[in-house]
Amino acid sequence: MYEAFYGLTEKPFNLTPDQRFLYLSEKHKEAFAHLLYGIKNRSGFVMVTGEIGTGKTTICRNLLNQLDEEETEIAFIFNPALNPIELLRKINTEFGISAGADTILDLVDELNAYLLDAAARGANCVLVIDEAQNLAPQVLEQIRLLSNLETETAKLLQIILIGQPELGEKLALHELRQLNQRITARYHLKPLNEQETLQYIAYRLHVAGGRRKVRFARNAIRAVHKFAGGTPRVINAICDRALLIGYTKEARVITRAIVRRAAHEVRGEKIVRKISWSTRIRSALPSPTLAVIALTVILSVYILVRVLVPPLREMARSLDHFSLLFAPTGFDAPQPSSETDTVEASVKPGSGAPELSPEELLAAMQRLPIYQRIREQFTPVEERLRAALREAQQKGALALGVVNVVGSTIAREADA
Repeated sequence: MYEAFYGLTEKPFNLTPDQRFLYLSEKHKEAFAHLLYGIKNRSGFVMVTGEIGTGKTTICRNLLNQLDEEETEIAFIFNPALNPIELLRKINTEFGISAGADTILDLVDELNAYLLDAAARGANCVLVIDEAQNLAPQVLEQIRLLSNLETETAKLLQIILIGQPELGEKLALHELRQLNQRITARYHLKPLNEQETLQYIAYRLHVAGGRRKVRFARNAIRAVHKFAGGTPRVINAICDRALLIGYTKEARVITRAIVRRAAHEVRGEKIVRKISWSTRIRSALPSPTLAVIALTVILSVYILVRVLVPPLREMARSLDHFSLLFAPTGFDAPQPSSETDTVEASVKPGSGAPELSPEELLAAMQRLPIYQRIREQFTPVEERLRAALREAQQKGALALGVVNVVGSTIAREADA
């Protein structure tokens, strides 16, 4: 899909083990040398291990393709989940031996006869077993017995075991110690480092016909190495998806963001985006209208509680004091008929000063001339206070009206 856009003749990151795209890093060259040594010297057992997708099978295929077909005969076992009889029958079939026997003894005899004939012709027979970590211990023991097929000078069968690190753990078992001792060449294939990842991607793009129409940014290479862990198979999957994403975006340069998205898609993870606080606040508000309404309600309540209520209370208390002090009639105190009656009512025998009740004292104060002058001066103040009180009550009623309108609007919005 994206080949024409990037000027490629084919997809550069297919998962199939195409020998044309084989990139031999220093690690792969060492593994290649171990395999070649075991085959050329007929040393018996050779073991190559590595994590999933590190290129073990691809290296082995490349090596076998380079061997002379006339001098080397190969039996490649891809599915080792077999019992001993099934495995022997499969080996004989791969070498071209007619599988007529039904027992282990007969199958081994047929194989031995074929190997002797091949040795007489100068051919070297190689048995390659992939995914060897899946072999049962009794099957591995049967394979060890095949290494006993030999002449006085050389082994008749070279056996290469390829598997994951669990293969080494299985060979460490006590019942397989004899097989473990016969392995003469071992190599563990490690993942690629960042520099090798860069060279790996560049090499495959070059083989696919890349003509500088596409490139991976340096930070994108680092991201590929981080997400893939240096495993070639995962690198292929991520880079292939990154090219597809870049094609949809019409991007000639594959960036770190594209690689990150490709890695999450390949691994089946959700992309978690960082959400700013402003975005979270906007998403929390149902709509701008409701936000304005809520703000209006808050301001109305604040004005009502913090601005109007305390002054209203203070003015009410002040008016009460003025009303009490400057009431026209005061308390309903009895009016004496004469000055003599007042004195007689107020003075008791044996007391040094007249004793007046609060009501009588207030009535006496209101009859004083100074009281009248004070009342004339404070009457305008009382009127202004009462006017301010009425204005505050009107504003309070207006605020309550606003709150009622806002409340009804919110109710209508909620019903809608």
